[in-house]
Amino acid sequence: YVDLAAKDKARYEQEVQTLGKRERTSKQEGRAGKRAKKDKEAPKRPMSAYFLWTQENREFVMKKHGIEKAGPEFTRKAAEEWKVVADSVKKEYDAKAAAAKEQYQKDLEAYRAKCAAAGEDAGGDDDGEEEQ
Repeated sequence: YVDLAAKDKARYEQEVQTLGKRERTSKQEGRAGKRAKKDKEAPKRPMSAYFLWTQENREFVMKKHGIEKAGPEFTRKAAEEWKVVADSVKKEYDAKAAAAKEQYQKDLEAYRAKCAAAGEDAGGDDDGEEEQ
Protein backbone atom coordinates (compact mmCIF):
# COMPACT_ATOMS: atom_id res chain seq x y z
CA TYR A 1 0.00 0.00 0.00
CA VAL A 2 2.79 2.44 0.89
CA ASP A 3 4.52 1.75 -2.44
CA LEU A 4 1.31 2.43 -4.38
CA ALA A 5 0.74 5.68 -2.49
CA ALA A 6 4.32 6.81 -3.16
CA LYS A 7 4.00 6.03 -6.89
CA ASP A 8 0.67 7.81 -7.09
CA LYS A 9 2.06 10.84 -5.27
CA ALA A 10 5.01 10.99 -7.68
CA ARG A 11 2.63 10.74 -10.65
CA TYR A 12 0.44 13.50 -9.21
CA GLU A 13 3.39 15.84 -8.63
CA GLN A 14 4.61 15.25 -12.17
CA GLU A 15 1.15 16.03 -13.60
CA VAL A 16 0.93 19.22 -11.56
CA GLN A 17 4.30 20.40 -12.88
CA THR A 18 3.47 19.66 -16.52
CA LEU A 19 -0.06 21.07 -16.43
CA GLY A 20 0.63 24.19 -14.41
CA LYS A 21 -2.13 26.27 -12.89
CA ARG A 22 -5.14 26.96 -15.02
CA GLU A 23 -6.16 30.52 -15.61
CA ARG A 24 -9.14 31.66 -13.64
CA THR A 25 -11.93 33.52 -15.38
CA SER A 26 -14.71 35.33 -13.63
CA LYS A 27 -18.24 34.09 -14.04
CA GLN A 28 -19.28 37.40 -15.58
CA GLU A 29 -16.83 37.01 -18.46
CA GLY A 30 -18.12 33.52 -19.19
CA ARG A 31 -21.72 34.66 -19.24
CA ALA A 32 -21.03 37.71 -21.35
CA GLY A 33 -19.51 35.54 -24.05
CA LYS A 34 -22.71 33.51 -24.37
CA ARG A 35 -25.00 36.50 -24.81
CA ALA A 36 -26.06 37.21 -28.36
CA LYS A 37 -24.60 40.35 -29.90
CA LYS A 38 -27.07 43.19 -30.25
CA ASP A 39 -27.61 44.45 -33.76
CA LYS A 40 -27.06 48.22 -33.94
CA GLU A 41 -29.33 48.42 -36.99
CA ALA A 42 -32.35 46.95 -35.20
CA PRO A 43 -35.10 49.39 -34.19
CA LYS A 44 -35.20 50.41 -30.52
CA ARG A 45 -38.12 49.33 -28.40
CA PRO A 46 -40.69 52.08 -27.73
CA MET A 47 -40.97 53.86 -24.38
CA SER A 48 -43.88 53.16 -22.08
CA ALA A 49 -46.39 55.83 -21.09
CA TYR A 50 -44.57 56.33 -17.78
CA PHE A 51 -41.22 56.92 -19.46
CA LEU A 52 -42.75 59.32 -21.99
CA TRP A 53 -44.31 61.28 -19.10
CA THR A 54 -41.05 61.23 -17.13
CA GLN A 55 -39.09 62.48 -20.10
CA GLU A 56 -41.40 65.47 -20.56
CA ASN A 57 -41.80 66.26 -16.83
CA ARG A 58 -38.26 65.63 -15.58
CA GLU A 59 -37.44 69.29 -14.83
CA PHE A 60 -40.79 69.89 -13.14
CA VAL A 61 -40.34 66.92 -10.77
CA MET A 62 -36.73 67.87 -10.01
CA LYS A 63 -37.64 71.48 -9.20
CA LYS A 64 -40.68 70.51 -7.12
CA HIS A 65 -38.68 68.16 -4.90
CA GLY A 66 -35.38 70.09 -4.97
CA ILE A 67 -33.42 67.34 -6.70
CA GLU A 68 -30.20 68.49 -8.37
CA LYS A 69 -29.15 65.31 -10.14
CA ALA A 70 -31.32 62.56 -11.64
CA GLY A 71 -30.84 59.22 -9.89
CA PRO A 72 -32.66 56.88 -7.52
CA GLU A 73 -34.18 59.75 -5.57
CA PHE A 74 -35.60 61.26 -8.77
CA THR A 75 -36.98 57.88 -9.82
CA ARG A 76 -38.82 57.48 -6.50
CA LYS A 77 -40.31 60.96 -6.66
CA ALA A 78 -41.29 60.60 -10.32
CA ALA A 79 -43.04 57.31 -9.56
CA GLU A 80 -44.96 58.98 -6.72
CA GLU A 81 -45.97 61.82 -9.03
CA TRP A 82 -47.04 59.38 -11.78
CA LYS A 83 -49.35 57.60 -9.35
CA VAL A 84 -51.29 60.80 -8.67
CA VAL A 85 -51.41 62.06 -12.27
CA ALA A 86 -54.97 62.49 -13.57
CA ASP A 87 -56.42 59.65 -15.65
CA SER A 88 -56.94 61.98 -18.61
CA VAL A 89 -53.21 62.76 -18.68
CA LYS A 90 -52.35 59.06 -18.32
CA LYS A 91 -54.66 58.23 -21.23
CA GLU A 92 -52.88 60.83 -23.36
CA TYR A 93 -49.51 59.23 -22.64
CA ASP A 94 -50.96 55.73 -23.12
CA ALA A 95 -52.10 56.82 -26.59
CA LYS A 96 -48.63 58.16 -27.37
CA ALA A 97 -47.08 54.89 -26.15
CA ALA A 98 -49.52 52.83 -28.26
CA ALA A 99 -48.66 54.89 -31.35
CA ALA A 100 -44.95 54.43 -30.65
CA LYS A 101 -45.48 50.67 -30.25
CA GLU A 102 -47.34 50.45 -33.57
CA GLN A 103 -44.53 52.35 -35.28
CA TYR A 104 -42.01 50.01 -33.64
CA GLN A 105 -43.90 46.96 -34.93
CA LYS A 106 -43.83 48.38 -38.46
CA ASP A 107 -40.13 49.20 -38.21
CA LEU A 108 -39.40 45.74 -36.79
CA GLU A 109 -41.23 44.00 -39.63
CA ALA A 110 -39.35 46.10 -42.19
CA TYR A 111 -36.07 45.32 -40.44
CA ARG A 112 -36.78 41.58 -40.37
CA ALA A 113 -37.75 41.63 -44.05
CA LYS A 114 -34.52 43.46 -44.87
CA CYS A 115 -32.47 40.94 -42.89
CA ALA A 116 -34.29 38.00 -44.47
CA ALA A 117 -33.58 39.41 -47.92
CA ALA A 118 -29.92 39.79 -46.99
CA GLY A 119 -29.88 36.24 -45.58
CA GLU A 120 -29.01 37.25 -42.02
CA ASP A 121 -30.59 36.08 -38.77
CA ALA A 122 -32.92 38.81 -37.51
CA GLY A 123 -33.30 37.43 -33.98
CA GLY A 124 -36.27 35.27 -34.84
CA ASP A 125 -37.00 34.13 -31.26
CA ASP A 126 -38.11 37.64 -30.25
CA ASP A 127 -41.74 38.05 -31.22
CA GLY A 128 -41.70 41.80 -30.69
CA GLU A 129 -43.90 41.66 -27.59
CA GLU A 130 -42.65 43.72 -24.70
CA GLU A 131 -42.41 41.85 -21.38
CA GLN A 132 -44.01 43.64 -18.47
